[in-house]
Amino acid sequence: MAGQVSGAAIGGMIVTTLICLGIPAAALIYGVVKKKGTFISVLIGAGTFIVFALVLENMLHLLMQTVFKEQLTENLWLYALYGGLAAAIFEETGRFLSMKFLMKKSLTKGNAFMYGIGHGGVEAIIVTGTTCISNIVFSVMINAGQLEKLVSGLEGTLKEQAMTQISALWTTPDHLFYLAGVERISAFVLQLCLSYFVYRAVKERKQSRFLLALAIHFIVDAGIVLLSKTCSIYVTEAVLIIFVAVLAFFICRQYKTEQA
Repeated sequence: MAGQVSGAAIGGMIVTTLICLGIPAAALIYGVVKKKGTFISVLIGAGTFIVFALVLENMLHLLMQTVFKEQLTENLWLYALYGGLAAAIFEETGRFLSMKFLMKKSLTKGNAFMYGIGHGGVEAIIVTGTTCISNIVFSVMINAGQLEKLVSGLEGTLKEQAMTQISALWTTPDHLFYLAGVERISAFVLQLCLSYFVYRAVKERKQSRFLLALAIHFIVDAGIVLLSKTCSIYVTEAVLIIFVAVLAFFICRQYKTEQA
């Protein structure tokens, strides 16, 4: 029996979608006007995330799931450590290689900022934005009494799984759809910070800065998995916001004191 998706829930989906699209767009304009960054740096950042995170990292995940099956996900600590390590290695290695080779002649702190916009922006759009848009479409169809059309081509277990996923649209508390947007802001700022770390690692040829970026990425990703399974979502999001805010504060100080 289908429920109705509340207007507040749909509003949260819309707000989160606007955040996923608007924050990167606003940062892009700011980067071009104020930081004198180039749009090609944004494209390099976006392409790097797609290749290293969405393609190569996911290939590893599929391989690990095939080999270890449920053993990998049943152990919380193992799953958190593996997920955090995989994300850190693939994304930060991709970031390092792109800055070292693709941006070799244009690697300024302004372009490092632009790279971060591309990397974090495409992550926001693909990971969260597209999901929100599809959820809005599904919600409108559900409220119009067209749920049967969504699952008409499915049978048996597939239909049950689809109904379970779709039912989350009216069983999930309204405010959680807004919280997804808040989380995306934190993730976007984190990508900007990590891009600056790796930029300094490449520019100054300091391996320690790259290792620091790896460590921060690992701690955040693994920490979120552990916290989400042991604490409330509010505690998890609060810890993420505080961590990223403190990190961004120190990065901004370094960014301002560094000569262009």
